[in-house]
Amino acid sequence: MKTIKKVLSILLVLATLFSISAASTLSASAAYYESESNDSYATANTLKPNSTITGIINGAKDTDVFIVKTSEDGKLTFTFNHQHASISTGWIVDIYCYSNGKYEELSTATIFSGDDEVINLPSIGAVISGVYYIKVTSIWTDVEKYDYSIKCTFKKSNYYEKEMNNSYGTATTIYANNEYGGYINGSNDVDVYKIIPSKEGKITPVFRHVSEESVQKTTWIVTIYQYADGKYKEISKNYPSLHVGESEKLPSFVVVANGVYYIEVDSIWTDTEKHEYGITAKSSTEPSVDIGTGENVGGNDDNITDPGFSFMDVLNAVLDFFKWLFSAVLSFFS
Repeated sequence: MKTIKKVLSILLVLATLFSISAASTLSASAAYYESESNDSYATANTLKPNSTITGIINGAKDTDVFIVKTSEDGKLTFTFNHQHASISTGWIVDIYCYSNGKYEELSTATIFSGDDEVINLPSIGAVISGVYYIKVTSIWTDVEKYDYSIKCTFKKSNYYEKEMNNSYGTATTIYANNEYGGYINGSNDVDVYKIIPSKEGKITPVFRHVSEESVQKTTWIVTIYQYADGKYKEISKNYPSLHVGESEKLPSFVVVANGVYYIEVDSIWTDTEKHEYGITAKSSTEPSVDIGTGENVGGNDDNITDPGFSFMDVLNAVLDFFKWLFSAVLSFFS
């Protein structure tokens, strides 16, 4: 009996140690250091979604480039972390999208060492087989004394803009009665959405200010167009001015079945740059559609994120079960 209890106790300890070891291994794999030379698109270090990479600028001529690839539609967010210092130095962080053989700049940010230690960079509406680059350079050479890290987070979603969507030809298709998230990445960014109603009726756009980066009102430009006979006819131009969390119903407009309509979101002043928003095309006749399944749904909950279950969640559940089992058996023999 003592032998059985001793064996079970050893197994319980091993299970606990394995749990700690596995968690440490997975945690370590999610945070790693840059590998030089990574100063070009061709030699970029891979930054995996939901991981963190640390780097250092080794001189005025050094550039660190990281590549992020996405296998699903969703939302990419980045945070830049650095050591706080009072000296006047810092980094320039540029984000690019590679598409159709071109590197398109999505955003640029200048971060000083005296700024907050955690800086939220503009989010990206990522797409299936998307390729994105982050380029880090220094403002002055003193920055080489300080490490920085970039955390990449990806959330699968069918309800977020798809960059590059800055023209009619590249517009993100949306469906009625679902809120879609978007992000104005700078003064040159414009987000365009396309909706084709299957029934005639009335659409009321609802615009919501999401970003928490500013306590003051932010002003936007939201323009509605109808495409017909080879022409884009402006239906309305609106200037919602909102605090964080506020939303505004824009003027309704009548639509025809299978008509083509566009909603364009733009900034009016620099205070709108790098801000997140939500847009909903509320319809009097269209049902809500879950574009992940194609099924009609009763209402519009917050569909922007889809957290799901991670591998760590499953692993911890399995390990907890075995630890409970060993404890139960050990108690039975005691």
